[in-house]
Amino acid sequence: MSRWAGAVGVGLTAGLAGALCLAASSLLGSLLQPNNLGWSGLVRMATLVIWPWSDNGHPLTNFLVALAIVLLVPVILVSPAAREIAPGRAGYTMMWAAWGAVLVAGALAGAAAVIISAAGSPGSSGFDVLPSGLQAGAGWALLVGWIPALIASGVHAGRLRQSAAG
Repeated sequence: MSRWAGAVGVGLTAGLAGALCLAASSLLGSLLQPNNLGWSGLVRMATLVIWPWSDNGHPLTNFLVALAIVLLVPVILVSPAAREIAPGRAGYTMMWAAWGAVLVAGALAGAAAVIISAAGSPGSSGFDVLPSGLQAGAGWALLVGWIPALIASGVHAGRLRQSAAG
């Protein structure tokens, strides 16, 4: 297997894990938000977009755009890092590289979600709400982004062991 094929596999793993975390946190946020269990602040921070099929959900467009961004940005950013990381300190470096990629993806997804919402409401500018979208996305990635980063670093370590053995 070439170095790029394995690296793209690690990036794809990070992107898919990030997209699954986004969907899971979205669903969990829509299930727990109406109940107001006293920890709704944490639920709100861990939810980037509300599940579109719930009562108070975000539009499907917001959800799909955020999902696409969280899927594609880690693939683009993690793949070159996975290709170049040397075997000695691969776990630490891959963990931080993937978490950083998910952080960038979360910030971009949050910005895209609020800009799409602002474009649909008259009299509102997307640039007015851009900082809140960036902050919401980065906050989500700080709380949840370690999960795809941990998965990607595990896959990367396995890939390095496989290439060293064969």
